[in-house]
Amino acid sequence: MIHFESIKQSLRFLNRFEIKHFKKFIYNLLLFFIRVIIMPVVKIDMWSGRNEEQKEKIIKKVTEAIVESCGCPKEAVTVVIDEIPKENWGSAGEQHSKKFKDIK
Repeated sequence: MIHFESIKQSLRFLNRFEIKHFKKFIYNLLLFFIRVIIMPVVKIDMWSGRNEEQKEKIIKKVTEAIVESCGCPKEAVTVVIDEIPKENWGSAGEQHSKKFKDIK
């Protein structure tokens, strides 16, 4: 069932919708698509042990690199750091906690 009264009210609203509001609406809609649909997500897996200041610097630098290379706004970039203990990481059949025991 079609609600003609609702359609008429919507059309009256659109008639009053000034062009500047329409431009702002389109701009916000584009930002939404950039942030939600086109949003670059960078995932970094690294050994645990970095302090908060180091992680903050990593996030800032990675964001700057993505913005520069992709041309997207920094608000669209998400950086996720997963810290993995060396005993949960291995290569060539050897745990990194044993293979790289001298590296902090």
